[in-house]
Amino acid sequence: GSELPHLRSIAVALGLDQRVTFTGLVDDTTSIYAALDVMVQPSDIEGSPRTVVEAMAHEVPVVATDVGDVAHLLDFGNAGVLIPRRDTTALSAAVLDLLGNGEKARALAKLGRQHYTRNFTLDRMCRAVADGYDLAFDGKDAPQRAGKPA
Repeated sequence: GSELPHLRSIAVALGLDQRVTFTGLVDDTTSIYAALDVMVQPSDIEGSPRTVVEAMAHEVPVVATDVGDVAHLLDFGNAGVLIPRRDTTALSAAVLDLLGNGEKARALAKLGRQHYTRNFTLDRMCRAVADGYDLAFDGKDAPQRAGKPA
């Protein structure tokens, strides 16, 4: 977007211009996730970031700040590394740890994939929403909600 020139100048100033790729909008992120060693989500504020779930689905280890619903997405640190918000020391240490320890990174990525499969596939999410409606309505009017006559 409009920040691209500014972000490119920062990359040049930091000497990272040969190590950073600005992809622009990417419709199919599969190739992006396949190229990642670690996915980093260093947000100050989040809800339930889809990128965390996508990384787990693609078996990419995740380092993310403990904001919003991220702890739940990462099984409270069992399926990814949670770091405190705005703790750049912890962020860099976690990323360097995973980059320097491939076995640990692969194990964490597998745990993330397992957590994704148990909880966040489309089928699981649809069932969870339906279960939520069942709980909210306590079984009342269930046939009408399903579009069936009583």
